[in-house]
Amino acid sequence: IKPLASAPVPQISDQYTGKYRDAFYGDVEISRNSEGLHFSFVQTPQFKGSLLPLQYQTFTAVFNNKALKADAYVHFTLDENGNAKSFTLKVIEPSSDISFGGLHFEKIKNDQHE
Repeated sequence: IKPLASAPVPQISDQYTGKYRDAFYGDVEISRNSEGLHFSFVQTPQFKGSLLPLQYQTFTAVFNNKALKADAYVHFTLDENGNAKSFTLKVIEPSSDISFGGLHFEKIKNDQHE
């Protein structure tokens, strides 16, 4: 993805925080603190890091473990109220052995049983 100079940058806000689930993979948790947004793949403890705003509703997921070569673009879909409802990932590094193809994470509502 080549950032466009005129493209709006997504704001770091609580609209993205919460637990998301993919039917095949499982859960990813997105949280926010004073340093920004962070993610954690529940079933894979090595898969955690920061979400950096890129453009529109796309962030760059920067993994703490650089050896994974798993940094990815994270594209959110918003609902009619502007809140994140789902996201997909695409690995940035072409030589990475990691693939997120086919995974689609849907936000779990607070009242939904896990």
